[in-house]
This record gives sequence, structure tokens and C-alpha cells, in this order.
Amino acid sequence: MTGLTSALTVITTFRGLFPRVLVSSLNPDWSLTVANAASSPYTLRAMTIVALIFVPIVLADHQERRRTLQQTLAERQAARAAIDTASQCRERDLEKDQIMLDLQVLLASLHDWVREHYLAPEGQRLELETATELLYRKAGRVTWGAEQVEIIFEPYRYAEQQRAMEETCRRCNAAQLRWRDGRLLRFRVASDARFQLCGCQSTGQT
Repeated sequence: MTGLTSALTVITTFRGLFPRVLVSSLNPDWSLTVANAASSPYTLRAMTIVALIFVPIVLADHQERRRTLQQTLAERQAARAAIDTASQCRERDLEKDQIMLDLQVLLASLHDWVREHYLAPEGQRLELETATELLYRKAGRVTWGAEQVEIIFEPYRYAEQQRAMEETCRRCNAAQLRWRDGRLLRFRVASDARFQLCGCQSTGQT
């Protein structure tokens, strides 16, 4: 409705002015009319020839560009549809994330407690990642006896680490820590570099 109203307004305006196109405010005879505003017959003929030649070229170029863009869009849509987004993307599970965060905080707090109560002074400066590598995942051997469980760690390469771990074992043994079934836990570090995880003798289940 708005477009039709605008068109009717323009038509009515130019119909009222016809044959004038632009009215002069100084002298009505100086007004711009349709006749004197039009180009000469030669100019109109030249413009017609140019339009007949170049308008089809422009339209053909536009159609070719449109076809190329449509083909590119179709290829991109096909490539996107071929991606297995279901296996690569997962909806975030906020409840799971919160549980994992709680476990990380609990693990860090547990390490702080162990570091304060049992580690040697040299080990009390260890962060969780370093302590995990040097202590919590240290290779060793477990001997399950009737009254106690003995945990023997492999010897350390450096003397200061060996001494620090021996002091840590002494502190743990002094605390009389016990396994969940009540058996006493005994810790020590092997001093012999030939300590082996395999082929060792034990008095109980190993």
C-alpha cells in the first residue's frame, strides 16, 4: 500500500506539472520542460545502441556470478553436512563439570594435608603435579602380610630425593597408619639400586 501511494503521488505531481519538469521561480518561460530536457535524437540513438550491446553482457555476467555463488554455497553446505558433529561436539553437562571440579579441589586439599602432616621438610614445598610424579606414582612393591602391609619404593636417582623420601617414610611409620582392614602400614625406600619389581620374595600375597 505504501509503494502504491508513493507511485500515485509521483504520477499526480508530474501530471500537474506537465509539460514542465522543473518550474522556474524567476520566470515561468524559463521552466525546464520535457522537450528541452530531452536529449537530441543522435544522443538517444547512441544510448539505445550502447544499451542493446552492454545490457545483455551485464545481465549475463550477473547470471554467471550468481550461478558460481550458488555452486560454492552448495559445496560448503555439502562439506558441512558431511562432518560428524555428533561425535566431535558434546553438549556440556554442567552437573558433571561441577562434580569434576569438586574432585579436583578435594584432591588438592588432600595433598595439602599429606604435605603438612607426613612429607619431609624438603617435600613440603612440592606442588600436586610434582608430588604425583615423585611420590604418589612412584614405582615400588607391596607385600601383604598377616599383620602388616609393607610398601617398598624404588630407590631415587638423586641423594637428596632419597633422603627426603626416607624421612617421609619415617614420619608415616611413626604415625602408625593402618589399612582399611586394620593391618599396619609400613613404608620404606629401597636403598639398593638393584631393587627389582619382579622376581622378589615375599612372605604373603604380593
